[in-house]
Amino acid sequence: MSRESVPTTDAITAWEVTLPELAVALDHTLDRISPTRAGIVTDQMRAILQTKTPEKLLCVAASSDSPHLGRAVIAIVVLTDGSDTSTILHMDWVQPQTMRTETDDSRERLGFAIWQKLQTVFAKLGISFVQWATDPITASLSAEPTSVAAWPTTLHFDHIGTLDYLALDCDEQGDWGPVPANAVPHVSRLQLRPVEHDGTQAMRDFEQLVQQTYVDSLDCPALEKFRSASEIINGYRHVAAYAPELWFTVEVTTDQVPTPTPVGSLILAKHPGPALYDAETTNPAAVMELVYMGVTPEYRGRGYGQRMMWMIADICQQQSAERLILAVDQNNHPAIAAYHQFGMQHLFRETVWGRSVR
Repeated sequence: MSRESVPTTDAITAWEVTLPELAVALDHTLDRISPTRAGIVTDQMRAILQTKTPEKLLCVAASSDSPHLGRAVIAIVVLTDGSDTSTILHMDWVQPQTMRTETDDSRERLGFAIWQKLQTVFAKLGISFVQWATDPITASLSAEPTSVAAWPTTLHFDHIGTLDYLALDCDEQGDWGPVPANAVPHVSRLQLRPVEHDGTQAMRDFEQLVQQTYVDSLDCPALEKFRSASEIINGYRHVAAYAPELWFTVEVTTDQVPTPTPVGSLILAKHPGPALYDAETTNPAAVMELVYMGVTPEYRGRGYGQRMMWMIADICQQQSAERLILAVDQNNHPAIAAYHQFGMQHLFRETVWGRSVR
């Protein structure tokens, strides 16, 4: 079905779900996703509810004939203050085990009704882009139109990429280890210059630098269809882990060219958690997240990515971080090789989708 094709919503009712209804739906609606994905969904919902901001959680259901939750499809969405982006956490039947007789037509009609309902809310909030992460699409899942992983295509989302999530922990003493001798540059020197968030021109320069690092990038290149560098950077500012002091321009100097030359960008975020030696104490940077790291095309292939990883390790040490996490496109083989060489280990994989709101 093309996006121009509009399925009839006759005999379909769509409505916003209350928190008590959501609690009932959660008994089974997560049954068809992996334990990892289910944990991510519930953790994000729990974090919202713990901050007493239930308005950031939008749940919409649709069913045939009447608002019957037991025979409905439900979509769980996160709204972010000040951002033009929202995130679909999950979508499936409330009682998936009873829906084995569903048809492509019923899925299309229910999906269309939910999207119409969501669009109404998105329009009021100024949301222009919706992202969605699911369990990774495999050949068997993509061939099974009734699988939970098929819902994004039912709602006409575009595939952006499949991400590998990697992690590395400090040692038992909280140390990140000495920098290996071969990671110390002899000809060129890298340095990190903090981004001036209050400087309009400085931010423009940073955005232009990030845009340059996107050229021929292997990290979710399809995302550029939806988001500019400025929009992506603005989205980074509206997450709970936002740490403006950990945004950097990466510069290089050489004996021949002592003036610092921008060659890349680095954005880190930090997540709080229990302290390593005292579970009763909160470490504001227990988990460091590598949100974005990019090198401009003319400076790739010089080992700068590997050197930047050791600079990140030094930041982790300074921040008393206990774990470093990141996500990388599974097709970005050079970056994955650098991360593995640094010692990062695979955690899980997910597929990412996107759609513009018009």
